[in-house]
Amino acid sequence: MIALIVLTATALQIDTPCASASLEAETPIAGAMYGIELESLDDGRVFVTTLKNIGGGVGGGSVEVLKPGGGGLGSSLLQTLPTVPSYSGPENFGLALDYSDGLLAIGAPGYNPDPDGIGTKPGQGAVYLYEVSGSEFVERIKMLSPIEFGQNAHDSFGIDVAIDGDCLVVGSSGRPVACSTGGVCDNAGQVFVYDVSDPGNPAFIQALNAPFVDDDGRFGAAVDVEALSGGGERLAVGAFYANNGGVARSGAVYVFERTGGLFSSAAVKITQSPPVAHATFGKCLDLEGDLLVVGAPSVSVDPTIEGAAYLFQESGGSGWVEIGALTPSLGFAGDQFGVSLDFDDDRILIGSPGPPPPDSSAVAGSAYLFVKPHAGWSSGSETAVMLPTAPSLSAGERWGHAVALDRFSGYVGRTGAKPNGIVDAGSAQAFVIGGLKLHSCPSTIVLGNGGTQVQFIDFDDEMAGDVYIALYSSEVKEVGLGGDPQGLQLPIGVGDPWFGASLSGAGDPPFVGSLGLLDAAGDGNASLFTQALNPVPLPLVGVELFTAVLSIDLSAGVVDISNATRVRLN
Repeated sequence: MIALIVLTATALQIDTPCASASLEAETPIAGAMYGIELESLDDGRVFVTTLKNIGGGVGGGSVEVLKPGGGGLGSSLLQTLPTVPSYSGPENFGLALDYSDGLLAIGAPGYNPDPDGIGTKPGQGAVYLYEVSGSEFVERIKMLSPIEFGQNAHDSFGIDVAIDGDCLVVGSSGRPVACSTGGVCDNAGQVFVYDVSDPGNPAFIQALNAPFVDDDGRFGAAVDVEALSGGGERLAVGAFYANNGGVARSGAVYVFERTGGLFSSAAVKITQSPPVAHATFGKCLDLEGDLLVVGAPSVSVDPTIEGAAYLFQESGGSGWVEIGALTPSLGFAGDQFGVSLDFDDDRILIGSPGPPPPDSSAVAGSAYLFVKPHAGWSSGSETAVMLPTAPSLSAGERWGHAVALDRFSGYVGRTGAKPNGIVDAGSAQAFVIGGLKLHSCPSTIVLGNGGTQVQFIDFDDEMAGDVYIALYSSEVKEVGLGGDPQGLQLPIGVGDPWFGASLSGAGDPPFVGSLGLLDAAGDGNASLFTQALNPVPLPLVGVELFTAVLSIDLSAGVVDISNATRVRLN
């Protein structure tokens, strides 16, 4: 029998994403825009923001913590935040999300300190810090901007948040700041850094400004922070309306580093080369090691494509060097490609929610998955386009307004969706993009009595030569009875009369080629088959099983597992 092995994370990639669970609010509300912000974790949890009050009013906001099932199953609602409504008015709770090591930071840039929501400081903003306690998130503190820096209406404190370990960074893109040339610059923006080693009592560390402050730069509209391998942190800050040498609203990104207590004020400035007016470079960004990807959703690539994402690499003495531009293979003016993005290991998911021309039959928005080529990142178009399974997109649905990516799954927000005809109620879609590549989407294998299905196994080329094992779960649930199992079930390898034998060794049914070595590209295959039984044993007709693939590095003891894939027996 196959021993149960503790699983640890390594890289996976797949050519074709397979649409999985559809995510919707339990009670859709007009204008709630469910899916306006997303954050996903490698353990399968996903956070989905909806701009609705707990009591139903639009604008307050809440965040659902979900765990979608594998292989096209539904999703389980684990928790809704905040658990007790403590606000009113257009707080926009959840418009920014980030998670690290048991801490969840939630931005509420519309927060008004007046309890009735009609005070003198609408849009001052706040950040809520939650900590995992048992199986739930518990609110530890509501944070306002440091009072010594002033707390103003429309500061938008919490417009974006980033957390890594004990370091929390909060963007406040609407803050007035002293201009570099004198006077006060409105909407210049500022960033605040905190130590959250004590989540109930965060310690304010420092405030950061753009090295050159001018009007309406919106510094802090996008932030990301990442620990450096040699110690310290690297911080990237977007200022998408920054002017560059007189080029209006071309945008910029500033990269700060610290190895001690404070980030150096001597930031590296990154722009397009040359800057393009109104490109909004820096609208969103993501750090991944020595790589940085930056969205510029308003740049005109050509007359038919609007928006691009730019890749930069930190190269020591040469600073940050542009190594490629990512664009969609087919686009339209107004697409806003790059208004949202997420970078995870060797994959980048980019949203493009803009509407197509009125006379076009194209869908209203797209999301594009880019996978690092074997030769390394460079300019190019997408590996795959991610579209919803059903219902089909219609005008104004803003598919791709938000995206999220983890090692197994991708998520795309559809803020203008109309479930049950409710306008702008919103929804989101989960996609299986890790490990196991099937013939087609959705990721369901259909087998009849005596049927055979070849499974093509596609792990990253870094796993070349690793052992792979194809597995299945025989814990079954009859279709239509409800309570479908969520993902791969254990124990693995228990036989049943349908398959005719348990999986106890290489080549045993139900798989042929079930144990082998991945080739130089990290690929393999196994054939899943069923016994030709007559008569067909009941009640096994119409049940669903689950398969998965393990990849094992025997020298390092590292194991990776694909998403569980549903097998429907007809």
